[in-house]
Amino acid sequence: YKSFYPGTNFPAKIDFAVGDANVLNADIISENGVAHEIDKVLTPTLSLERYLATKQEYSEFKKLLDRSAFYQAHYTLQTRYKALTGKDDTIFVKFYTSGVSFSPGSEHFLGGFSSSDAQADFYTLLVPSNQALLAYKQYLLKDWGSTQLSPEMEGLLLRSHMYTTALWPGKISSTRNSLAQNATFTAANILDKKMLSNGNFYYLDKVQEANEFRTVFSKPFLNSNYQLQTKGLNRVIRSEISDPEMEWGLFMQSDAQFSAAGYSFNELNNQYQYTDPVTGATIVSDIARDRFLRVLYSTVFDNSFLHLKNLSGQGFLKGSKGEGEDAEYVYYKNNEVYASGNIEKGTKLTINSVVETVNGPVFYTSGNLLFGEQSLGASIKRLATKYPALYGKFYDYLSKSSIWAAGDVITGVTAGANYTVLIPTNAAIDAAIAEGRWPASSTPSSQVDIDKVAANLQYHFLEKRIYAPDGDSEKQGIAVTAFKDLDQVDPNTSMVVKNTSTTEMYFTDRFDRRANVIIANSNEEQVANRALIHSIDKVLLVR
Repeated sequence: YKSFYPGTNFPAKIDFAVGDANVLNADIISENGVAHEIDKVLTPTLSLERYLATKQEYSEFKKLLDRSAFYQAHYTLQTRYKALTGKDDTIFVKFYTSGVSFSPGSEHFLGGFSSSDAQADFYTLLVPSNQALLAYKQYLLKDWGSTQLSPEMEGLLLRSHMYTTALWPGKISSTRNSLAQNATFTAANILDKKMLSNGNFYYLDKVQEANEFRTVFSKPFLNSNYQLQTKGLNRVIRSEISDPEMEWGLFMQSDAQFSAAGYSFNELNNQYQYTDPVTGATIVSDIARDRFLRVLYSTVFDNSFLHLKNLSGQGFLKGSKGEGEDAEYVYYKNNEVYASGNIEKGTKLTINSVVETVNGPVFYTSGNLLFGEQSLGASIKRLATKYPALYGKFYDYLSKSSIWAAGDVITGVTAGANYTVLIPTNAAIDAAIAEGRWPASSTPSSQVDIDKVAANLQYHFLEKRIYAPDGDSEKQGIAVTAFKDLDQVDPNTSMVVKNTSTTEMYFTDRFDRRANVIIANSNEEQVANRALIHSIDKVLLVR
């Protein structure tokens, strides 16, 4: 209380003050009530709106607020006015657009929508200095390509300075504004404060920053060249990547980059559009939307366990996931990024620069992230051809097994589903052969060995989840495999995953055999269509 009225005091036995007046003599009992003697005459205080107009120091914020104001004829009041005055003048009432959280001129506070709310609570308005606001507007407009903020930007800027509850100096860090966001200022930034008729007023030396202006979301949102990416982020993941408490990384993909990959938004049909860059065939439907969103999810990666500042090293990045889906992964190495489609087409995304935000790095890029469309069998075949010592023998057994079909299709592996494939090296398969646990020939003659090879091959395909050596604590535990024992000879067809860090990940089979992912063998070629393929140092067995 004394922070608003520093001249007040609370003498012994008198534990209150009234406005800026001190109580001299309290609790004077009379026939019809209680009186208190105070040391000055109380005068009516101004509203937040009226006080805002009293000083030049507040003028820039007032201009911003006035842009959201409009006047509307009110015929009920006009009828009453005519009855009282006999005049036919039109009566206008001042309103504000939905860009503001409340009317700063309103004396009718409604917090919980009760008529008695104003007895216990009121509004709060933060007003930054002209210098601070003008400088911040320049920051917001830097990449916007205009001298004027968009209506959405103006609304966020205004609402971030408005509280639909009383903000007290001692509770700045624990009280959220009308956007349900925490304060980005402290008591040290308060230049002046007033308790007014309908709320608390704080004059600040800095702007209260909306999360949308300081997180990874801010970079495409505030740049007019990235509106397609912004439209998609708004649709699926804006609230998450605008949360300063959640760590993300974001690859910027401009409208021009998306256009080069065939993506646009058809305003006439209000739908996403995809035009194949090779054939020119155009799709305007939910299929085009789903293709676009799949790419979009890959432009945002989960940085909550990697805490990366740049991509100068190498490893796997877990994309943001869609509802009911498991995230796809991309691979990065020395500021180059590869999604599954980049591997298939021999392209890459190149990092040109990086900027840091409060919840993670944002990477400006050239090129496109592309998702793959080939079968998982085709990716294994490609790896076996390029790295025969790591994948050759497994592919030899797989391609000659009873589960391999025309078109590089693998029986039990569903197209469009997520998988992790564990491929033992040639040396690991040779060791299993020497142990008598794996047939020496890739074309066994007995049905028992044929079935055993098929079962153990399927056991190396993990269903529904994609596992990467990234230290993601959510990606460990029991893993379901593609092998289904319909005869229930082998009821335990799962394995255990341990994902401890970027330098260690291993899998344990039903016989307690441990196979380590050979991190040194990791490269971009392991990224497949909704899958990752890992090289491991031991054969895992279900039979």
